[in-house]
Amino acid sequence: MLQRSPAPTASSSDDKASTTQADASVLTSTFDEPDQAADTPVALPPRNMALDRLWPTLQGAAQAGDAGAACRLAIETVRCVGAIRMTTALSHSAQGEPGELNALRSFEYSPSSFGRAAEPEGPHTRAALDDVNRRTNAATRHCEGLSPERTHTALALLRAAALAGQPDAQAVYAAGEGWFLTIPGGMGRPEFEQWRREAPMVVARMLDEGHPEAPGLLAGAYSGQTWLGGLYDTDLERATAYLLLNARLMGKPEFAEQQLAKVPADIKARARQQAEALYARHYAGRPMGKPSYYLSAGIRIMQSSIHDGETKPAPCTPRPAAPPAVDSPVPQR
Repeated sequence: MLQRSPAPTASSSDDKASTTQADASVLTSTFDEPDQAADTPVALPPRNMALDRLWPTLQGAAQAGDAGAACRLAIETVRCVGAIRMTTALSHSAQGEPGELNALRSFEYSPSSFGRAAEPEGPHTRAALDDVNRRTNAATRHCEGLSPERTHTALALLRAAALAGQPDAQAVYAAGEGWFLTIPGGMGRPEFEQWRREAPMVVARMLDEGHPEAPGLLAGAYSGQTWLGGLYDTDLERATAYLLLNARLMGKPEFAEQQLAKVPADIKARARQQAEALYARHYAGRPMGKPSYYLSAGIRIMQSSIHDGETKPAPCTPRPAAPPAVDSPVPQR
């Protein structure tokens, strides 16, 4: 499905050089894109601002070209799409006749052919269900104002913010499944075709800029284990190299060793050399901060804390840090 029409695959030299220029005509959007960003970025509100207030607060700046505003508005909107879908599923499960959740609970606590006695519903079970209801109700209130029109606009803003270099928008946009599987009919939308053309270039730019989630994306892509992998040729050596690099950036080298136990020794040895070269080229000397990223880039951002309170930093920044002087793989409009 990912390759139902010709799409560019990652260059075989993407770990040896900067990314190549793409034909600007390929990147034409079917939607209105933000104009050039203003010199002074807007101050972004805290994450706990409800979606219905966030739109009038940021929409004007986002559509005027402020990449930080576009990033925040897009990500919060797409996250609300996922949160509302989850809320709906949980609500239907709990209230259905008998309902999936009730059916599972009945199976868990019913007497069985193994002679287990039925157990009464304990307080911990009721407390857990009450907590689910509380969190889903909070998510519903937070996401009031979500509409198909806003969702449609948010996809264009996510793409624009990613092409403008917003790190969080890049991670969500490049990962793909963080948004197009959440949007009803996502794989049939024009944005999906744009993503197929642009995602490899965005990931290459992320690597050029030392984005900490780029190795995780590339490890999954070259292993063929992610949606992004449908746009790349499977390559075990490269997948291994990026997995090693990702684990190094996470500060968990043992994680990679567990995953690579069955990789042939000669491939692993060459991959280690590649990982060292990639680290020296793209990450050595850069302040990485506290590792908070995973192999599936974008999941960290899309796993909504709408349900869990303000325990995570809000996504997006007023202006991305200045990247090193490299050729941009994605032409800017």
